Amino acid sequence: MRTALTSLGLIVLLAAAPAVAEEAAADRDAQVVVHGGDDLAEMIARICGAQATLDDVLAHNGLDAGAAVPPGTALTIPAAWIVSMTPGSAEVLFVVGQVTARRGDGTELPLGAGARLVPGDVLVTGADGAANLRLLRASESLDHDHLLVEADTEVILEQILVAEDEGSRNIFLRLLHGALEIVTSRSGASRKEIEVETPTAIGGVRGTEFRLTVEPAGDGAPVATRLETLEGSVALAAEGDERAVGAGFGSRAAEGAGPTELHPLPPAPAPLSPADGVVLEAFEFRWEAVDGAASYVLEIAEDETFIRRHLVVEVDAP
Repeated sequence: MRTALTSLGLIVLLAAAPAVAEEAAADRDAQVVVHGGDDLAEMIARICGAQATLDDVLAHNGLDAGAAVPPGTALTIPAAWIVSMTPGSAEVLFVVGQVTARRGDGTELPLGAGARLVPGDVLVTGADGAANLRLLRASESLDHDHLLVEADTEVILEQILVAEDEGSRNIFLRLLHGALEIVTSRSGASRKEIEVETPTAIGGVRGTEFRLTVEPAGDGAPVATRLETLEGSVALAAEGDERAVGAGFGSRAAEGAGPTELHPLPPAPAPLSPADGVVLEAFEFRWEAVDGAASYVLEIAEDETFIRRHLVVEVDAP
């Protein structure tokens, strides 16, 4: 739950620097991820125009024409076939703590507000770091999607393709470890496919808000991906299986296994103090306990959109 004025955010869990120069990324192959209910031919036509058909893409990926494609499959589209969409970029809106970008040549640069990232860049946050990015289109008139990157996270911006005339976009991220939250624009006019690949699953969204976390292996448990959907619906695909995860529910995909049954997310707790709208020199945050909560995350920001977050802390008690 996030409240205005005091800019307090509570989320219940299931368990200034140099800018980076923008580079051309027009020669990069693209990827399209298949999910149940997708019109794959329409998606290919939107990216390739008359340059290539669905059968061409299937053949390029070693598949027969008309072949059934399991959910979660990533099809590669050669850069030479991409004629209807152009590369986009991401703008860093706010950082706290240690946040760096790793370029294709291995160079690492510190990031600050206003820096631009392009496909192929890797964003890395330290133990005290976090960042908020805006995924841009070729035109500032188009709506935006926000990417909130948590501490101890490494994510690759594999692909940002946009069609300026239609407002559509195809974004592919690779979450190596850590956690991120994606908040998409609410525009119903734009077409969007946003995919996040982790070591164990792929989360695909067509307009929503969700959190994705890579749980490291430990105590005999394998690496796993945890998905929590806050708004809309996300398709979680793993091992050829797929599950639609709607708002207020979560699912998990461990290494070598498909997505689990849906589990309801615990409700956000009700704040007890301080009162909404008050201005104090010092105060203590308190909230109601939530049954079944493993921990709580407290966010403090200077704006009610929570783009400029100054503190994100996880605690066990209310």
